Amino acid sequence: MPPRTPVRALAVGTLTALLLGGCALPENYNQPGANGEVGFVDVRYAHLAEPRDGEPWREGDDVPLYLWVYNDNEPGGEDARLVGAESPVAASVDIVAPEGEEAPQAVTVPPDGFRELERGRVHLVLRDVEQTIRGGDFVPVTFEFDPVGSLELNVQAQPPTYGESPEEVLPEETEETEEPPEEPRDDLAAPPPFG
Repeated sequence: MPPRTPVRALAVGTLTALLLGGCALPENYNQPGANGEVGFVDVRYAHLAEPRDGEPWREGDDVPLYLWVYNDNEPGGEDARLVGAESPVAASVDIVAPEGEEAPQAVTVPPDGFRELERGRVHLVLRDVEQTIRGGDFVPVTFEFDPVGSLELNVQAQPPTYGESPEEVLPEETEETEEPPEEPRDDLAAPPPFG
């Protein structure tokens, strides 16, 4: 693999340190993502969105799929293009714009660059899934990259995270009691002088 530029190497090194150093992440953090590579293309953190409200994705749902795509070519090398994807559990896998509307059917990643296909950005959607998908389930997805070929990954639906509502984490109400003001004490020695 060709060497990365210093900025890219720093970014990748930082991410690697966060992922490998468990102390850098909260204990209950569920690290999402399947990783793989084909030719000069690396895929990282490929995962399906967490099911809504803790409920599983149901047959007929459209399920967002997020991933990062890296192009390991040096500057001046070839672009990498995600031109499509497919899954046996979906009628189709589409590239969509941030709000879910259809997007150009390719995502270009320049040499020594990467693209984050995430919520609020261009990403993928499994259309009309043919089965129930619960948080933690895996589904096979094949990604097609030009010019390097296809990459098949088992992609996990992000397990739901359950949080407490603000009312549940407020401290219990206690009776307010007025504490008497502290009286000056004569038994404390004065601090030693400076110098």
